[in-house]
Amino acid sequence: MKKNKDYIGIDFGNCYSKVSIWKNNEVLLVPNPQGNYSTPNYLSFTENGILFGEQAKSEALKNPENTIFDIKRIIGRRYDDPILQKNIKYWPFTIIEGNFKRPRIVITTPGYKKNYYPEQILAIMLFKLKIYAEQWTGMNINNAVISIPSCFSHNQRKAILDSGAIAKIKAISLITRNTLNAIYFKYLNALKTSTNALFIHIGACSYSISTIIMKGKTIETKNSTGSFDIGGQVLTETLMKDCIEDFKNNYEYDLTNDKISLIKLRNACENAKKILSTSFETFIDIKDLHQGIDYKKPITREMFEAMNNDFFHLINTSILKALAYFEVNSRSIGEIFLTGATGRIPELIKMLHRVFRTNINLSLEKDYVGAIGLGVYGGKLSSELNNLSGSQYFDVSSYSIGSEGDNGEMAKFIKKNKIMPIRKTFTLTTSQDNQRKIKINLYEKTAQLIKDCNYIGTFTIYGIPLGAKGEPKIIITIDIDINGILKLYAEDRRYGNFYILSIKSWIGALSFTEIEIYHNQIFYMLAKDLEKSIIYNEVKSFMNYIENLERILDDNKDQSDYEDIKMECKREKEWIAENKFIGYGNTIIRFDKFKTRYRFLMVKNK
Repeated sequence: MKKNKDYIGIDFGNCYSKVSIWKNNEVLLVPNPQGNYSTPNYLSFTENGILFGEQAKSEALKNPENTIFDIKRIIGRRYDDPILQKNIKYWPFTIIEGNFKRPRIVITTPGYKKNYYPEQILAIMLFKLKIYAEQWTGMNINNAVISIPSCFSHNQRKAILDSGAIAKIKAISLITRNTLNAIYFKYLNALKTSTNALFIHIGACSYSISTIIMKGKTIETKNSTGSFDIGGQVLTETLMKDCIEDFKNNYEYDLTNDKISLIKLRNACENAKKILSTSFETFIDIKDLHQGIDYKKPITREMFEAMNNDFFHLINTSILKALAYFEVNSRSIGEIFLTGATGRIPELIKMLHRVFRTNINLSLEKDYVGAIGLGVYGGKLSSELNNLSGSQYFDVSSYSIGSEGDNGEMAKFIKKNKIMPIRKTFTLTTSQDNQRKIKINLYEKTAQLIKDCNYIGTFTIYGIPLGAKGEPKIIITIDIDINGILKLYAEDRRYGNFYILSIKSWIGALSFTEIEIYHNQIFYMLAKDLEKSIIYNEVKSFMNYIENLERILDDNKDQSDYEDIKMECKREKEWIAENKFIGYGNTIIRFDKFKTRYRFLMVKNK
């Protein structure tokens, strides 16, 4: 396979993924094996192998406890995260607590029975998408640009990078969705004058709002904020709650106890939500929702908006707070864009009209906007000479970084909305005589009090030379790279000591060794899948051969001459049923022997 230095773009949404690549001065969308440009982010562990995408989604009703979705809502979170705990009861698969309070996903399928970290699940998905791109382009793909919500935390970003490393994607660049929306807009429109735009993105599981300046070949994000627990899935789950309560009142059964019922209900509610964006009424209509009970419930747009009033109010309040924080108003904004599948809901559009009292640009609501933006960004990063030369895209840090200060509030080291990469230095000293170490807990500011903020991890400086308190002067340098990942360095200038500090995180950030182990496990599983696929095809040929032979025997007038052969056909079928995954070699040898014995009959009756 031909090697290249191109970057593929992976627009990894909560529900679907799309892959793109920059070739010959244009963005090309990469189809999956079914010929579609959108691939459902479902992974199913079955006895026949690991299924991904459309096949996995169709498997969910038959194998709900071993079919994983919503991985983006799990990765980078602690097991005791309130948002994760709220979502768990709506998922048919099981999540347990692992080391460092990390969530682990329980798989019970024979051959894959194990508790997996979310990074391992995401790595398999990324690996499959990478393979799609390699098969379509005929090139070996090593580099990728991956979309993330602007509100992704440090630990969520690190988890994405670790998953990519497990999937053997060597160079990974993360970029936020609103920046991608701006890149797409610039790709279609050559802007000669400076445009100050406001981008509001409401996806399946996140909401973000950003002010972005677009001028010439430069796109610079000035401010960005958002939330990872506000999105379209909230609307779906509110509708699910209403149906669960309705079913319980009518049939005295709690559907949250039935995994298959939850899958059916989720699919129906998701579909109803989409229909209500263009229609005023629809039905939740599910055959055999539970134990033969058919469930049908009318839902009007008015009912849907009323039950989700808290959601719309939350979005409205968040936008007003963001505008106040950004110190902007509608008069200082040249263009207002609303993007994301959830942004198509009529009540949201009306609400934004009331807030801004101007037209909202909906031209970027198409499903492939993020993928094309990624393709353009990947083209800039690739070694290919193209018309993107000179383009500059600047993203900003999502959160302020600091440690605990006075009154339980944050002492900020780095303020949010600074263009990445970032470097900041400050001085630490000792608070006691002969103190040998300094320990600092790092947080991302998501609330006023430090106890409610995102804990990133702890760094410790050991081996400080003895001295009076306040005498040591330790210079701390914090680097935040272009992907939003922290690195720390410390220097004791009295003695010339230099330390590269590792952050001991609650999430137990994966080591190089762990990444290699998980990659080898995935490679082994997928290799076994390939072997199973080859065996399956050989078994199918074997069965077809036996069935053709049986038809020949049945058509023969003198049945008694072939009773022994019929019995042998029966024995071979039984052997296949019991040993179909015993191994390719055993199957092919047995098939060859069988064909050799009865080839004369097949030839005779051609």
